[in-house]
Amino acid sequence: MYNLTINCRTCEFFANGRCTNPRSEVGYNQMIQSMDVEGKGCWSISLDYFSLLVSCLPLKDQKWVHIDESLTVIELLERVETGEWGYTVRRRMQRQSKSSSQDGLPASMVDCLYI
Repeated sequence: MYNLTINCRTCEFFANGRCTNPRSEVGYNQMIQSMDVEGKGCWSISLDYFSLLVSCLPLKDQKWVHIDESLTVIELLERVETGEWGYTVRRRMQRQSKSSSQDGLPASMVDCLYI
């Protein structure tokens, strides 16, 4: 489990102490006064922080993040925060494991080969 840091420093719109989000609570291109207090309503995860969170996962789960194209950021944040995948992700994992082919290719790859 990992404590999430949802503040301006982990936001994709953070740039040199300014907020570049057009829908910002602080105001577009304004200096951020308090990194911890401001911006929680308009926060959007940055690529660096997303990569850090994925790297904190066990290798099996890191592979799943790359395989499952329908995985949402909210599902990833839930996994990081609680230590386990949510119900919908677990169901997709079960379906994936049941429908994988004998040669080890994911079912989505097998479907693509026959189209």
